[in-house]
Amino acid sequence: IDENILRSRQKVASKSDEKTSDQEKEKMLRKNRKQTAENYDFGDIQ
Repeated sequence: IDENILRSRQKVASKSDEKTSDQEKEKMLRKNRKQTAENYDFGDIQ
């Protein structure tokens, strides 16, 4: 019984870690998109 509880807790922990990593990846992608958009804007101005 104890082993099953530990396994279920580990699964929940791993799931939460995956969620946070996915959110961080999305934030990084959005930052990169903003930077590229700004670069294109500067190119148009020049």
